[in-house]
Amino acid sequence: MDAKLECKSAAQGEGEVAKWPSWVGVPGGRTPTHGSAWALPSQSALSRRAPVATPSSLTVFTHSLNFSVPLLTPLPQLVFAMNRQTTLAKNDNVAQNWYHVDATDLILGRLSTKIAMMLMGKHKPEYTPHHLVGDVIVVTNCEKVRLTGEKAAQKMFQTYVFYPGGQKNFTYQWMLDNRPELLFERAVRRMLPKNKLASKMLKNLKIYRGGEHPHQAQNPQPMPA
Repeated sequence: MDAKLECKSAAQGEGEVAKWPSWVGVPGGRTPTHGSAWALPSQSALSRRAPVATPSSLTVFTHSLNFSVPLLTPLPQLVFAMNRQTTLAKNDNVAQNWYHVDATDLILGRLSTKIAMMLMGKHKPEYTPHHLVGDVIVVTNCEKVRLTGEKAAQKMFQTYVFYPGGQKNFTYQWMLDNRPELLFERAVRRMLPKNKLASKMLKNLKIYRGGEHPHQAQNPQPMPA
């Protein structure tokens, strides 16, 4: 049941009444009762609406009860229309930044989630799922990444070829010692979308052993935490 709410502004003349929307002061859309607590909209939720007069009292009209509630503090300025426009980015008008991260003593899974988020561009306000809006990530010292618990000895890295006996299993410790780039790339790849766009995102991930990389000309900045 929607309650009809009216308020009287101190700035208005005697007898003039300003009508307010039914969502003002009605917590959860419920019909207010006498003595009920009022949940007023926050200022941030109302910042993008056209301002109206600030009320000094609030009158509630329901089917069975009419009463007036004096306001000890003035209501925030209410607004009527919210801007719901959404911006969709294009591949050509999104700046692509370069970031560098040193993987020494960082946990593989937690680092992979941050890298996958930045490759997708979810840290940007213009994030668009169907466009390549992510940044380029340069990873060094990938062989020094850390695995928690007993994953290095217990977890297995599986590969397949389509021939009898083509399945091969390697421990994560063996992968760190021999092919850390592939282990790191596979961890990030499985956190990206399962579509063709993920292949383009993965090309923006540069993984190197040791502390040097050939992308000094791009001046990659430290990856934000």
